[in-house]
Amino acid sequence: MFFSIATNRKMTRDDTAWLAGVEALLAQRLPLGHETGLRYALGKYFDDIGQYDQAFGNYRQANELAKRYGSNYDRAKLAERVDEIILSVDATFMRRCRPQASTSELPVFIVGMPRSGTSLTEQILASHPAVFGAGEAVEHRFGAIAHHDDVAVHGLNVLLELQAGEYVERTLQPA
Repeated sequence: MFFSIATNRKMTRDDTAWLAGVEALLAQRLPLGHETGLRYALGKYFDDIGQYDQAFGNYRQANELAKRYGSNYDRAKLAERVDEIILSVDATFMRRCRPQASTSELPVFIVGMPRSGTSLTEQILASHPAVFGAGEAVEHRFGAIAHHDDVAVHGLNVLLELQAGEYVERTLQPA
């Protein structure tokens, strides 16, 4: 969950509870994937608050862990996760997310697999003066979610709902 929070929004110095939680977890013996993800999240936290030396140190640790122990790509496991996502994002899921959505009937979310034309579609639509293009939400790529360790802990639906709600909230904030 800590990784998801850091990747879904800009962290601030006010995120002291988040920082304490990450530091407490890193003080424990963790599975390698968890430690790697937390190091990347901590790197982003420090990058967001302008403490670049600490950010670099955490990114370097995460990269070393990833290089040394690397994650094994498992095509069957990824296909299974994608199937779970497809089954999870149904009408019931959309009804549960509705309270977090905009009251406007105009928002359109363009969702697709990488390299499928979603960015081009968004750019074409956003070129119309009555359309606002919110840009690509890289953190919402389902492939990244599918590999996320928090899915096993919190469940796919909970993680997707949290990320969708945070994205909608962020895009509706005045610039």
